[in-house]
Parts: sequence; C-alpha cells; structure tokens
Amino acid sequence: MNKNITRGILATLLAILATFTFSCGDRVIGYLDVENAEYIPDSLEIPRYADLDPVMDATRIENNAPWVSLKIQGVRGTSPIAYAIAGAREKGGKSVAKFLEELSVAGAGVFHFPLQHETPAGEYTVSLRVYNEGHDKVVPDAFTFIVK
Repeated sequence: MNKNITRGILATLLAILATFTFSCGDRVIGYLDVENAEYIPDSLEIPRYADLDPVMDATRIENNAPWVSLKIQGVRGTSPIAYAIAGAREKGGKSVAKFLEELSVAGAGVFHFPLQHETPAGEYTVSLRVYNEGHDKVVPDAFTFIVK
C-alpha cells in the first residue's frame, strides 16, 4: 500500500512540475498572415490642386478632403492589427522624404494623402508594415501613388 501512495505522490509532483515547465516558456500569442495581402486597386493617380475641376471636385475642394486608398485586403490575424508605412521608393530615383512626410496610414491600412501637397511629381511605391502582438510583417510594394 505504501508503494501505491508513494507512486501517486510522485506522479502528482511530476504532473505539477510538467505544468510549470511548459507554462512558463515564452509563447507567441495569436497569428498574422499577410501572404495574400493586396490593395484592389493598387494605385491612385493624384492630380495637382490647380488641375482639379471646380465643378466635379467641388465637394473635395470645399472639405479639403484628402486622397484615400481603399483598405488592404487579405490580411488575417489576431486583433488588434496595426499598420504603419515601412518605406517608399520613387520610380525615377527621386527623394521620397517630402512624400513620406505628407503620407499617412490609418486603420485597415487606408492611406491618406493631402489634397494640397508639396510632393514633387513622380510615381511613389509604398511598402506597408502590418503588426499585432508578437508578429510584425511587411507587405512590399503594396501601393503606388502617381503624383502629377
């Protein structure tokens, strides 16, 4: 009988030890998948403020409404998911400093670019950083702005 009690106590202690051993390790919480992430459409042509049609663009001009992309599609993961600009490049090799200063990204990966801007004309391609707790990924060359 003493052998059975000793075995029971030993088994209980081993179970407790195993529980503490496996529960104290670093665990990655949630998941993030951007393999199929994309914008549809994946580009936006932005005219100069002076080239806007005062009739067709009257509401935009009146409200100083920024140019916006649609949200990114195909991002899957544990909420909350956040977005940031990972970088940009200009097709002709121009500096992207002013462009990045004026560009912003909001929830769901929606880009905002001001109606009145000082970015030089060019074709700017942006990479998007997508992240949540424990995960951080970049969608390279996610969206293109064609600034006239």
